[in-house]
Amino acid sequence: MNPSPVQAAIEDAADAEAPGSVIVLACSGGGDSVTLTRAAAPILAARGFRPVLAHLDHGLRPVTGLGDAAFVHTLAAQLGLTLVRRRQRPDPRLRSEVGPQAAARQVRLTFLQDLAARLGGASVWLAHHQDDQLETLWMRGAGGRPTGMPARRGPFVRPLLDVPRGALRSLASQHRWAWRHDPSNDDPRYRRTEARSAVGRLDGAGRAALLAAGARGTEAQRDREQRAEAQRSEVVRAARLGLLDLDRAALVAIGAD
Repeated sequence: MNPSPVQAAIEDAADAEAPGSVIVLACSGGGDSVTLTRAAAPILAARGFRPVLAHLDHGLRPVTGLGDAAFVHTLAAQLGLTLVRRRQRPDPRLRSEVGPQAAARQVRLTFLQDLAARLGGASVWLAHHQDDQLETLWMRGAGGRPTGMPARRGPFVRPLLDVPRGALRSLASQHRWAWRHDPSNDDPRYRRTEARSAVGRLDGAGRAALLAAGARGTEAQRDREQRAEAQRSEVVRAARLGLLDLDRAALVAIGAD
């Protein structure tokens, strides 16, 4: 039997990991992360990796948040996975500056990054998929050169970034996998909800056009970063050869310390 698009993407992502390494599966309890966890855990274990489940309760949904944590705890036990959990509310000042969803996301990513470091440089797999990418591009503006989420950056890996949401739901339905519903996904106050609705109305051509715009934006961003790095390297080289007089503070300012 041919693997599903989800399983095929997981196999491809596993090929890029160091043999025998720890891979953290970030799981909120929602449909996407549960599907990633259930699909990836047996594949990774069979290939000699050490999957670990991670869950953060950001405390912004007191009732459902506790239910999500209990659900993930049960899921880890069913799959025989080590579970690392934390409950941490975002700083109120951060919430007021960037909003509750962005603040929760920042706390979650910091938790996962710290966990990856504690586990010796583990990769952290996130369940973002193609529809999430489209929503991100839509919010960043398709008229210009929007940049999407990278498939890999630092410890974070998004193995399902080319897989549409429908493929995840199909696999979960096939295996009758249960998950927790996040009511904030339906809250019209959040721009992500508006983006999800807009992306849902796109046909195949519209999705392809938006993804192409994102690819162009990402390429342009990569070119800008490479030019900036080349300039920084040239400044550092000149300074070290005595061709340019820079004090320590200037070097630190350009990241050359």
